[in-house]
Amino acid sequence: MSFTFDLINVCNSKLFFTSYIAIQEKIRKNLIKNFYVKKIQMIQLKNYLLALCDDIQSSMCEVTITKLRN
Repeated sequence: MSFTFDLINVCNSKLFFTSYIAIQEKIRKNLIKNFYVKKIQMIQLKNYLLALCDDIQSSMCEVTITKLRN
């Protein structure tokens, strides 16, 4: 089981998108067979993105992270 992260309607910030892609690549490269470890990574990614977006532009930023199961 692998997860794909889909980022929808996010604040227009180069830093945000760069960080998002970097984390996504790290998770993809370090493919871990244990489902529960992947789930933890997914939650950490969501929390990181929400915190980063909040730091950049708290009132103007809306983030929706959807996990898609392949």
